[in-house]
Amino acid sequence: MPNRYLRATFIDSKRINALSANAERLFCRLLVYVDDFGRCEACPTLLRGKLFARQLDRVSENDIISWVEELAKNKLLFLYTHVGERFIQMNTWEQGRAKQSRFPQPPTDVNKCLQMYAHENKCPDSDTDTDSDTECESLVIHPSASATQQKNIYSEDFKAFWKAYPRKVGKLAAAKAWAHAKEKPTMDIILAAIDNQRKCQQWIKDGGDFIPHPATWLNQGRWDDELTTSKKRGPNI
Repeated sequence: MPNRYLRATFIDSKRINALSANAERLFCRLLVYVDDFGRCEACPTLLRGKLFARQLDRVSENDIISWVEELAKNKLLFLYTHVGERFIQMNTWEQGRAKQSRFPQPPTDVNKCLQMYAHENKCPDSDTDTDSDTECESLVIHPSASATQQKNIYSEDFKAFWKAYPRKVGKLAAAKAWAHAKEKPTMDIILAAIDNQRKCQQWIKDGGDFIPHPATWLNQGRWDDELTTSKKRGPNI
């Protein structure tokens, strides 16, 4: 099984804290069982045997079914069917080093909801998916990249962008988006855009909950956004 580590934000996650103790236990065991794309078979018999081999006298297949459904209800995983078989796709997932999953690709409707840092699945925009809040960031750390490799991806220009950007989530994903953005304007334009946009109503309201994630901002070229300002009505006379 691959080595994976939970991020510190795990204990503050609204989705995690909405779970029962047993569903959270299943979630943690799934983290080290699924492949690098966050996928596995959803067969309750298989999951019971693989994840609770030493607790078969205490965990039933009905328990597995119930806990999986609870995780799906809280959007920590998605269930999908391919050629008559059910599969699990973990949500809030950062893809590991594998280039291809041995399990089938989830359908389009799942991919649209999936908060997964991968080439084919971009993190959804926080200002259009308010339910995701800050939990769009992966809850899992994959130790596939060394500390030196991760450090090298943070160029000086990216560090300046990160320092200026008001929402500090998904730093590694943002650095990758920065590196792959081929039509970025100059740093002066980017920093000026951030400075202007952080004053607009969309970024100010609700304590900044609607500020796009930095990777989303870069992937979508949001430096070209047209600002909208709220007009305050004067007193009626």
